[in-house]
Amino acid sequence: MHETEQSRPSDNSWLITTCPSCSKQIKAKREILQSTSSIACPYCQHSLNVENESKYNSDNFQYAKAQKLTETPEKGIRKRKNSKKKQIIAWDLDEDDQSEDPHEIVTVQDSSGKEVRKIRRRSKKGNSQSKAYKTLTSGSLLLLTGSGIILLGAIIYKGFKTINRDLTVSDNINDPIFKPIVKDISISLTNEERDQCMDIINSFLDDSKNIKLEDLIVHPELTIPRIKEGIYGPGDEEYEGIIASTKIQKSSKFIILLNLKVSNEIRSRTFAFEQTNESIKMNWEVSFGHQLMQVSEFMERKPNEAQTFRVSLVLGDYYSHYYNNDSIWQCLEVSYPNDEQSKTFAYVKRDTLLGDRIMGQLKPTESTLTTRAPQNKTMSVIAQLRFNEQNDQSNQVELLDIIEDHWY
Repeated sequence: MHETEQSRPSDNSWLITTCPSCSKQIKAKREILQSTSSIACPYCQHSLNVENESKYNSDNFQYAKAQKLTETPEKGIRKRKNSKKKQIIAWDLDEDDQSEDPHEIVTVQDSSGKEVRKIRRRSKKGNSQSKAYKTLTSGSLLLLTGSGIILLGAIIYKGFKTINRDLTVSDNINDPIFKPIVKDISISLTNEERDQCMDIINSFLDDSKNIKLEDLIVHPELTIPRIKEGIYGPGDEEYEGIIASTKIQKSSKFIILLNLKVSNEIRSRTFAFEQTNESIKMNWEVSFGHQLMQVSEFMERKPNEAQTFRVSLVLGDYYSHYYNNDSIWQCLEVSYPNDEQSKTFAYVKRDTLLGDRIMGQLKPTESTLTTRAPQNKTMSVIAQLRFNEQNDQSNQVELLDIIEDHWY
């Protein structure tokens, strides 16, 4: 390689030359200054008259005094995008340069080979920093817009859900804020409650058809058909007044009992009522001693299958015939509600859970006074009774089970 070629600068290096007419400095690539075309100053259009056969070390040509850029300017050398090699002069444009002259004058050859000057309009697209700023700004704007739309949709949806929820509970709008306090039922029987029970009895005995029995009794769907059978009822009874009255609580039920003297007979009848917070109604089945099977029929037929009865039980001492061994059997006296004539004796085995339970509940209470005998206890229950086929006595039965520990 020749020395001149080694020392020759690169054709792609940048040079700065001064226009001899307007003294403005022009920056261009060396290869452009070496071209055969006549190069004109972009400011005053003065021809630079650079010829191709000139040597690099010659001082006779305009660009010979130009200096190569070796130091980076403050703003740095920026590469122009979309630059083309056909461009006569490559400008290192700053933002301030674009405001001075938006045009570029170049000399080109037309189709006939004649050199002509053309004005090329510069592009004002801006630098890479301004493009990044615009991209960031537009992206942020889109993000904010999308977030606003989502928030608005959520608010609208929340509003509709609130409206729907309000409509679903609209039925409770008219409910009172303070509900009435339900007064507890007192265990003590008042005169007002006693008078109300007597009014029900008188209404029940009224022969007029204006009285609705279903409004006076509990569970009328079962009781009304039994009343129509005519087997149980007051009949021709007449009542003089109250002999005794009380209120008891059985299995969360409040029961009022009124014992009235039957004026045309030497006996009495106990009427039972069930009290709730809303009303007081008669328990007709208990008041008139209704049984699923009549006691007289039970004693006549002597069925070996268990039959259900309302009964009252107390401890007895009658041991005879099939049940003569008191070490095995416990005797109980049985009576039926409002039936003083039908009496039987029931027996339960002592060594069973049922026998132990009954004897424990019916055990007499010792009196604190030594002069008085122990007081017997009574159990009013719904029990299952049956006749033993090995015993022919009509007044002796076996107690198989207790279904309820009350009549109600």
